Amino acid sequence: MAKITREQFNKWNGQAKNGFQLDLEHYCNWGEKQLHKTIKHEDGTVTEFVISYNPEYVTVDKYGCKWNERTGRQIPTLQINKWRPLTTPGMYSVSHGKYQTIGEPEKTKKYSTLCKLSATIDTDKMMKEQEDAA
Repeated sequence: MAKITREQFNKWNGQAKNGFQLDLEHYCNWGEKQLHKTIKHEDGTVTEFVISYNPEYVTVDKYGCKWNERTGRQIPTLQINKWRPLTTPGMYSVSHGKYQTIGEPEKTKKYSTLCKLSATIDTDKMMKEQEDAA
């Protein structure tokens, strides 16, 4: 389990833009830095935006079989989740989950890159597009 001081959290959180914050729970559990932004709606639903890295894969076609292998590179990704409240107070289910590539693959995970990308994400526009598509 990773440890973090209040000063580290404030420093890392200060680098994020557009209302994104360091996902403290994810960092403490997995030791990986990612950003998140949560928007609560009047109808009780919650939209969550997560900026993180996902591994890059290539499809290998050998011996008449196909499978995916990791390339070793990491792809900056935006995940959008829509949480719908259940009848049990405080419990939610995901009613919509979507991944979107937001940067070029990199050899290593860089928190500074995630922070730069957070400045380019217009969450209000993305929520409106989702509503229009529904």
